[in-house]
Formats: sequence, structure tokens, C-alpha cells
Amino acid sequence: MPAPAGTQQRVVYVGHLSPDRGVGEMIEVARLLRPHGIAVELIGPADARARALIEPAQAHGLVRWPGFVPNDQAMPMVDGALAGLSLLQDEPNFRHSMPTKVVEYMARGVPVVTTPLPASADLSTRYECGFVVPFGDSRAAADAVLELARDASLRAKMGGRGHDAACRSLGWPTDAHAFVAQLEAWATAP
Repeated sequence: MPAPAGTQQRVVYVGHLSPDRGVGEMIEVARLLRPHGIAVELIGPADARARALIEPAQAHGLVRWPGFVPNDQAMPMVDGALAGLSLLQDEPNFRHSMPTKVVEYMARGVPVVTTPLPASADLSTRYECGFVVPFGDSRAAADAVLELARDASLRAKMGGRGHDAACRSLGWPTDAHAFVAQLEAWATAP
């Protein structure tokens, strides 16, 4: 298991950065957390509209943004964070997709702070591995992070439950047999 959640006073987001993926909300979370000494790291490429928000915030020391980082280097950057953010907005293309970033945070043993998109909210509540906050509510997201910062036991429990669930139910071994069987069926089809 990676480093325990909360060994560093920071929260992370890993993935493509755009306004509909919550860039504005995450910058506001950074403003709210700054007085508490908690940093916000945004890891990933940003579209032009997101860059227009991120670059001034970075210049003012509100966020850390290394830009694109290859996945094999980006995911270890999640280790030790208080939480992984997934503050996506309520957009049709997000409603029915598997929230990869949420599963990745869980696999790293980091509690999740997510908006109530169905799949993300389901993972967070079913496995009790994070907080679900309303769309566009940066204050609720910051409050969730502050609760995790104050309560090491809660962080450890949420991080551990998420890690266990990701390993047990959400990884390759869970679907490997069915996947290989399907490939074999295709390979032997006329």
C-alpha cells in the first residue's frame, strides 16, 4: 500500500484540466485551504480556458501545477495527500462514465472528495472512502478536506477502505477471466 493519506498537507487532482472538470472550484478550494497551510496540486494538461484560470492562481501561489506528467510519475504524486479531488460538474458525458481518477485515488489509499455524479458518489458512499459534496460548492469541498486534515483516524479508515475496495473489486484481476474468455472467443470465431 502507498504512503498513508495525510502525511503531507496537500490535496491533489490528476487528469485533464478544464472548467467542466472543476478547475474554478479547485482554485477556490485552494483559496479556502491556504490559511490552513494546505496546498492544492493540479496535475495534468489544461485546455486554454483552464490555463487562463490556473496560471494566475499559480503565480499567486494558490496552486501547484506541473502541467502534463506521465501517468507512471503522476500517480505516485498522489501518495500521502489528504485527499484526491474529483469536482467534475454535472455534464451529460460525466454522468454515466466510470470515474477513473476516483478509482486511482482509492487504489493509492487516498480519501476522495467528489461531486455527486452517480458512479463517483456510488463508489465513495458504498466503500465509505470519501466525501460527496454538491456541484459547484467549493466551501463544502474545503470543509471535507479540513475534516480529513483534523482526523487522522478518519483519513486512515477512508484511505484503507478505498485501497481495499480498489484492489478487491475494481482492478484487472476482477475482470481478467471474462476478458481473456472474450478474446479467446473472438480469436476462434470464423
